[in-house]
Amino acid sequence: MCPRRRQGDPAASSDRSVKTTIELPEDVWRAAKIRALDDYTDLRTVVTAALMAYLRVSSPGGHDG
Repeated sequence: MCPRRRQGDPAASSDRSVKTTIELPEDVWRAAKIRALDDYTDLRTVVTAALMAYLRVSSPGGHDG
């Protein structure tokens, strides 16, 4: 079963997804959630976009420098 995705959603670049759990500082989570709402999106889309940006600037070995 493939989850529904909105057009323009960064997560839509992949036709498969995984569910995971991460622990975030509460203030970071709250600020990101509020920002997502202000941008008319959801936290999943924000996290996906942030991870994609991180992967674009990181070196292949995972070490920057």
